[in-house]
Amino acid sequence: MWSTFVVSPTPEWSDAARQWKYRITGRDIDGDELTLVVAIEPDAATHHGDYRVMTRSDRPRGCVECGLPLGLERRTAGYPESGLDNVQLIDVPVWVCANGHEEFQIPAVGQLHALLVEMVLRKPAPLTGKEVRFLRKELGFSAREFAGRIAITPVHLSRIETGERPIQPSSDLLIRLYVAGTISARNNEPFPADLQPLVAKLDAAWDVGSHRLRHIDHAPPDRQWEPAAA
Repeated sequence: MWSTFVVSPTPEWSDAARQWKYRITGRDIDGDELTLVVAIEPDAATHHGDYRVMTRSDRPRGCVECGLPLGLERRTAGYPESGLDNVQLIDVPVWVCANGHEEFQIPAVGQLHALLVEMVLRKPAPLTGKEVRFLRKELGFSAREFAGRIAITPVHLSRIETGERPIQPSSDLLIRLYVAGTISARNNEPFPADLQPLVAKLDAAWDVGSHRLRHIDHAPPDRQWEPAAA
């Protein structure tokens, strides 16, 4: 999610690709630098010098490096742009020219990220720091805002996200429940039924509990106390 951005005042023309390129630079809510290049081509349908933004699927497949035609391949690739190092995308469209230049295409990014959130929330293993950061950014919260929502300090959250500190089971459960609940509220949907058991687990993790022991008269000294049911 962009927090600030600047569009280059003048486009760059590529003779090889026959297109203009605008460079958009900015920062996300954490201050990380982001760069996006938007390709714009003359609209051949109007012949009046008008321009339109061409999507990756509808623009002519010419290599932006050398201008040669691109052929479509399907590959398995990682997705480091998500901030996660444990994601594999299967059958990703990759456009390749004869000179070996490659252009990866990630379709339907919004649906992809929504599905990734669902998979992370439901993983049986503990959340990793990078997964916590991914979930936070998907909600659009700064580190300070998110830390306040889950009742920990920003410093504590930073150490979790960077892997300096392992996430405690109670914090793991709270983060999953908070993210799921926030997304459900934003989409005006009920809380996912399959995540309801996490509520009971969180209650148990935070329950200080009580220790009840019963005294037994006339028992030997080493057996005068026994655990009592709640």
